[in-house]
This record gives sequence, C-alpha cells and structure tokens, in this order.
Amino acid sequence: MRGFPPIHLMLLAIAFALVAVPLVQLTGRSAREEGLAAETKLQSGEGDLGASGEEKTPVQIRLRFAHLPERVSLMVGERELLEGLSWSELQAVVETQLVIGEDGDELWVSASWPSGTPDTALTVELEPDGLEQKSETRWSEAGELSEVLTFHWKS
Repeated sequence: MRGFPPIHLMLLAIAFALVAVPLVQLTGRSAREEGLAAETKLQSGEGDLGASGEEKTPVQIRLRFAHLPERVSLMVGERELLEGLSWSELQAVVETQLVIGEDGDELWVSASWPSGTPDTALTVELEPDGLEQKSETRWSEAGELSEVLTFHWKS
C-alpha cells in the first residue's frame, strides 16, 4: 500500500503549521519587544547618558592624530565630549563619565584637516575605570572623517 499523496501533503502542511506558528510568535514578539525597548530608551535619553539613573563610569578618552586637525568632534548621542579643547598637539586627553552599555557604546567622530593634508589617521582610545582600554583607528579621505565607533566591554 502506498497511501494517498494529497493526504500525505496535507498532514505535512499541518505538522509544519504546528511548528511554525509558535516559532513566529516567539521570534516576532522578541523583535517587537526589543524595538519598543530601544525606542523607549532613546526617548528617555538613557541610551546615551543614563538619564534614568543608570550608573555612569569615569572614562579617560585619548585622541591621537598623525596630522593636526582643524576641527574634531566626538559625540555620544547629542552630547559633545571635546568641548573647549584646542588642537595644538597631536594628542588630546579628556576625562568624562559615560554609561557602559551591555550592547556596546557608540561614539560619533568627525574631523577635518587643512586642505593639502594627505589621508591621515585618527585614533580614539577609551579607558573606563576597572575595564580594559579599547581603541579604534579610522583614516580620513580628502581631509574629512565622519564615522561611528563602537566599543564593547565584557562584564
């Protein structure tokens, strides 16, 4: 006996549906919850600065340049971390406090160099209290640089 192929196909489709429906609900719900949590975090401002009372960690930020820049900006969210610094040396050090996130921390760096400056490197080093130092180096193109740097630390 061979059976009836349409019945076999219908049983296979029912078995697939029984497995697929719970999987879709589980994965769909977690993605929606993550999206809502991220949106709530951004609206409350805690994603960048810990406005909701998250613990801030003292961090030393060092910037190193191959050539003196005209302008450098390093931001976390809407907060400028390099306010009031002059660019007379090939490195700068800033002490600040940041929330060290589990998913990593993003800093927006932008810089410009005088015309005629060859493509050059900029290194950003972060050293939070009690955690290892991390650094990211980026290269300019045509005297300009604008990138997001992501730093991850494991607890």
